[in-house]
Amino acid sequence: FDSTPEKDFAAILERDRAVLKWIRPPDGNVPIYYKGHHNYTPDFIVETAANKYIVEIKARGELVPNLNAEVRDKALAAIRWCATASDIKGSKPWEYKLIPDNAVDPARDMMFIFGHGLRVS
Repeated sequence: FDSTPEKDFAAILERDRAVLKWIRPPDGNVPIYYKGHHNYTPDFIVETAANKYIVEIKARGELVPNLNAEVRDKALAAIRWCATASDIKGSKPWEYKLIPDNAVDPARDMMFIFGHGLRVS
C-alpha cells in the first residue's frame, strides 16, 4: 500500500459484510485516461450487491482548501468512466469515491467513510 490510510481501508473492506469483493488494480489494468493520454490507476475497485465503486484515497492537503489539479483531472476522468461503464447493459451502477485520508477510520464501515468523501464537479 502507498499509505497507512490505504492499508486501513483495505482492512475495512475485508471485514465489511456489504463488500462482495475488492481489488487493488495493477498499474495500467483499468482503461481510465486523463488529459487524453495519461493512464490513471485507482487505489481500489469495490463491489457490493448493488454497486461497483472506484475509490481513491488522497492526503487531505491535496483536496482542501483547493483540489489539486491532477487529482481533479483524474477524478473527472474516473467519473466519466463510471458513467460509461454504468451504461453497459446488465452492469451494476458504478460510482467514483474520492476519500480524504483522515476520513479512513478503522472503527467505521465503508459506507460511513464514503459519506465523508468529496464531490468533484
